[in-house]
Amino acid sequence: YSQAGTPLLTVRTAYDEARKTFRVDLAQSLAPTPGQSEKAPAAMPIALGLAARDFHPQLPPEYVSTGIFNLMVPLKNRAALGKIAMNMNALREVLGKNGTMAYCFALGENSHAQCRGMLPWGLYEDPATGSSAGSLGAYLVKHGKLAPAHTLHILQGQEMGRPSHIEVEVSQSNKKLVPRVSGAGVRVFEGTIRV
Repeated sequence: YSQAGTPLLTVRTAYDEARKTFRVDLAQSLAPTPGQSEKAPAAMPIALGLAARDFHPQLPPEYVSTGIFNLMVPLKNRAALGKIAMNMNALREVLGKNGTMAYCFALGENSHAQCRGMLPWGLYEDPATGSSAGSLGAYLVKHGKLAPAHTLHILQGQEMGRPSHIEVEVSQSNKKLVPRVSGAGVRVFEGTIRV
């Protein structure tokens, strides 16, 4: 994918014959641009149907982008993640023009996180979100919860019965963070685009 001849995303695939799956690796070449949300903390409990005590006490909600802005929403634990009862209108108001999704996450041990991608429109929830996974990796590096070049293991979609396993590794050069997102995929369809 390119814009004005500049590559934005580099995608590599490798087929695993034994498992009949593809390994997909996506380098998000745009540096994430984190920014703390001023509006989210007060309105977020209503938008997600949670209590204030369900949110992580030290990590702030923050908009992060690797091309699409999403709101990173740190929760206290996995139990809080399972209690989400989204109010679509309230979440749409919280995200406003700044974000596409509330990417809610709970940190586990050994660089593991469980996530839910909450959408304030028809789909309601996304079982696997590569752009948000990369943004989460960058957010965690920024806040000292993940070391650069270490692998973050994400489980997303479990609550909707469609578990997805995503891996993120963030490289850092000065202040620039570049996430690489990878995971298994299956062929759904194929085609050709003619320009």
